[in-house]
Amino acid sequence: MTRQPNGTDYVLHLLYAVPILRGDTQVIEDVLTLKDISVQIKLDEKVKQVMLLPEMTMIPHMTDEEGYTSVSVSLTGHQMVLFQT
Repeated sequence: MTRQPNGTDYVLHLLYAVPILRGDTQVIEDVLTLKDISVQIKLDEKVKQVMLLPEMTMIPHMTDEEGYTSVSVSLTGHQMVLFQT
């Protein structure tokens, strides 16, 4: 997770791949899709909205009484999730 220069946004990078060692090189042949991955984060600020990047698609989120924000995402190799505070 990285904090953006504006100081109010955070980007979470989710990565998944299964490399296969071929000689001295790791190769990714099959890129699998993972669906409905549950993610919880806790930030000092209240999360106003959550979006997938670079699509800029808003996704539903829920913040509990302890301050944890939960989202569910799918990813194929890499997915960025923007948390706007």
